[in-house]
Amino acid sequence: MMRKILAIMTIVFCGITCAGNDISIYDSALINKRIIYKRFDCDAGRAFPQMMMIPFFRRAAQISPNCQTYPSKNVSMAMIIFYHNWLYHFHDDRLLIKRMLEKVVIEWGLEKKEATGRGFYIDGKKNSNSKLIGLVMSPTMIWVYQGDEHRISETSLIHELVHLSIRAAGFRGGDPDHEGPKYLGWTPAHTKFINETKDILRVYEI
Repeated sequence: MMRKILAIMTIVFCGITCAGNDISIYDSALINKRIIYKRFDCDAGRAFPQMMMIPFFRRAAQISPNCQTYPSKNVSMAMIIFYHNWLYHFHDDRLLIKRMLEKVVIEWGLEKKEATGRGFYIDGKKNSNSKLIGLVMSPTMIWVYQGDEHRISETSLIHELVHLSIRAAGFRGGDPDHEGPKYLGWTPAHTKFINETKDILRVYEI
């Protein structure tokens, strides 16, 4: 399984590198199995939550409540696919999205959060009653509910990364009302992008 993931990563890396000049998202110094699979592992003998680095992203990290949610190599793969697909749909000429991903922090939650009037549905209507499954905490930090199916593809990770990407591109707050009229940045193309990217993750059973 580990060899399969490494092979897939190599193919995706080639696509990212060939998509433009100097927009490789990974640090070539990290392409070393000993480094990749030793520095980023969860330690079941330590207290939780634990912070672990995410492979191929210089300063990116995740905060996990246990060793099952989620292996760092899987999160890395999801982020690589996210960026590769973002380049295809929206481009990143100034590398703003790449720089954001290089230092993003993902905190995984075991329970959904109360909406408390902070959330919006895709159409821009206020979400004041439903539970939140994802939340932007800062320009480089997100909180994501681990999901009911224990697959990254079934969580809101890609959705929250879109918010951070829109914010990194210069739009206020990452456009929290999505396709609503209050903020600018999010378009139907972003909604379509999320569904497509999650479908790619499902193909790889992530």
